[in-house]
Amino acid sequence: VGDSRAYCYFEKALRQITTDHSVVQTMVDTGQITVDEAKNHPNKNIITRALGIAPYVDIDFAENQLKENEVIILCSDGLTNCIDDELLALSASDNDFETLADRLVDLANQNGGNDNITVVAVKI
Repeated sequence: VGDSRAYCYFEKALRQITTDHSVVQTMVDTGQITVDEAKNHPNKNIITRALGIAPYVDIDFAENQLKENEVIILCSDGLTNCIDDELLALSASDNDFETLADRLVDLANQNGGNDNITVVAVKI
């Protein structure tokens, strides 16, 4: 729900395993704008689903089979608004997993950090 994301990093490949619930993501999905245009769209912070607004919210649910050494990264849009997927993957490729979340927060702060930045990284 919302625009916080979950990523999976494994064998030098990063994939987003959640879909943003935002006006801009809907525009991308319907072909009104491109993924590149979405990155800087003025309405990208307008979400279409949120917890606590109504008694019921439609949630996405998925099961993923995880492998040994796979890394799951959960993060707020404060991170993804400041660093792109390429930099996220590069950071995750470092063998220093213990400091991954802190390094990602530091990178986001270096790139503007104008929103709250939350990162959780779990290595299987």
